Amino acid sequence: MDHKPKTERIAEHQARRAAEKAAAAASDDDSDDEDPAARRARDQAAVIEADMEFASMLLGDGPSRRDKHITVSDGSADPSNRVDFSTLPIFKPTNKEQFDALRQVLVPLITANSSRLAYSTFVQDLVRDVCGGLRSDAIKKITTSLTVLSNEKMRSEKSDKGGNKKTKAAKTKVSVNVESSDMINFEDNLDGYVI
Repeated sequence: MDHKPKTERIAEHQARRAAEKAAAAASDDDSDDEDPAARRARDQAAVIEADMEFASMLLGDGPSRRDKHITVSDGSADPSNRVDFSTLPIFKPTNKEQFDALRQVLVPLITANSSRLAYSTFVQDLVRDVCGGLRSDAIKKITTSLTVLSNEKMRSEKSDKGGNKKTKAAKTKVSVNVESSDMINFEDNLDGYVI
């Protein structure tokens, strides 16, 4: 990656784009036999290519939409320590069974970090990013399944927390049967007190 200031890279990009437009204009004068639709398509392709190069230059080595290679490094500068996940067949599922296999690989890897402090935020961001490309009806189904999971968890936590409490049906009224003779004896013992 070039370590130039961002403003300098933007200026270079603008200069390169202006040069491309000038070259395209010069070639337009030379090729009058080319139809306007083909010329526009060629110009648009050149602009898109220049924009993609500029974006990759600004973003560095990160994956772009054009380049689907997703590599992970162990932190060292050695390129042999990089793993390209896009080449592994498990990350290219085509049917339900393959997606299930991918889920069975990813879930234990991700949930192994569930005790970490930032895990909840990570999962929220992950789900939002993963669902970003889905249609609204698919997102509604996911939301419904998460709501069901949340309700089940709340019931489970509530029963774990209050497991030894009696329900209304289990509670019974306690009654005391007092005979009148017991009341008289009680009154006899209170003779010395003012009531």
